[in-house]
Amino acid sequence: SRQRKLELYRRIAELAVVDDLAALREELRDRYGPPPEPVRNLLYGVEVKLRAVKAGATEVRARGPELRVVLGRDIQPDERTRVLRSFPKAQAGQRQIRLSVLDVKADWRDALTGLLDRLAS
Repeated sequence: SRQRKLELYRRIAELAVVDDLAALREELRDRYGPPPEPVRNLLYGVEVKLRAVKAGATEVRARGPELRVVLGRDIQPDERTRVLRSFPKAQAGQRQIRLSVLDVKADWRDALTGLLDRLAS
């Protein structure tokens, strides 16, 4: 129903942490089966936003094969090490990291969330 859909969008909009998002994903899968593409895309967008906030990112961009994350602070040496250990071909500047998905074995979505994760620790 339309009411149920609005309720779902409200819950998605109110998500504050990635764990809550994972729980909502499970609940939706249990109740409705695998989500359709638009819902999957919406949930992924929210996940990126939450992980970006946690990482201190001010900008996250996927353009063609390039992923770019800009932080609102300097990248710390241990963060740079973590990123390069997982993504050896990434280019890490003072406040931004660029990565080509062509150099990554994972799906670009997983690569982006993985990159944000390594900046959030």
